[in-house]
Amino acid sequence: LTEGLKHQGDALTRVPYDILETDFYRAAQYGLRATVHWLDGSEIPLQQTILERALPVAREGLARMGLHNCEDWLRIIETRVEREATGAQWILDHWQQHGDCARLVCDYLDQAQSNQPVHTWRTGAT
Repeated sequence: LTEGLKHQGDALTRVPYDILETDFYRAAQYGLRATVHWLDGSEIPLQQTILERALPVAREGLARMGLHNCEDWLRIIETRVEREATGAQWILDHWQQHGDCARLVCDYLDQAQSNQPVHTWRTGAT
């Protein structure tokens, strides 16, 4: 994404810092359901921003760098976003289901060691 954004001209620097800061905290608080600003000033849900704007820019940036075999990795990101299945969401779901800190940590470690994308993790592991 960073490589792709480099070719967007000064669009990124036109977004005022206070808006970027607000968006950062919105994303931290609301996750993929946060509403954030894109380079053109439009304000749309983060999930839509990633799927419709950020991933295409990332694809272009990776292609410019000569990395053409990255579709599997981008698809993992795309699927996580489509399913709203981030690591943070997994933790929240697990906590709601079990309410047990020790189990959460053990299950998280088991899932992480499986080397599978987080969108495939089960909340009821072990």
